[in-house]
Amino acid sequence: MPSWWNVAQSAFSVFEDVRGTCGFYMFIIEEAIQTVNMGAYLLYKAGLYDELEELLNWEENELVNPLKEFANGVGVIAYPLNLSFDAFAEASKKLINAYKKAMQG
Repeated sequence: MPSWWNVAQSAFSVFEDVRGTCGFYMFIIEEAIQTVNMGAYLLYKAGLYDELEELLNWEENELVNPLKEFANGVGVIAYPLNLSFDAFAEASKKLINAYKKAMQG
């Protein structure tokens, strides 16, 4: 007969592994967003607005929105980390919108 303590300990260990993996995934996406934001800054300073707009659209669709969706979906397993990554995604959206506004004049 299995020891319930051992079963609970194993289940908790698996949960911690999944939680850590979710947190690490969100961290990697956040780092990618920061890298893209540095590229966006350089494109803006160089006046390469067509390239900047393309980069910002890619960032929003491929990194920021998926991070936000993940943080509020599966990412809740990594609570409260998911809240900080959701806030980071929101801040990134504000930065994207600010760049787009700045390019208009």
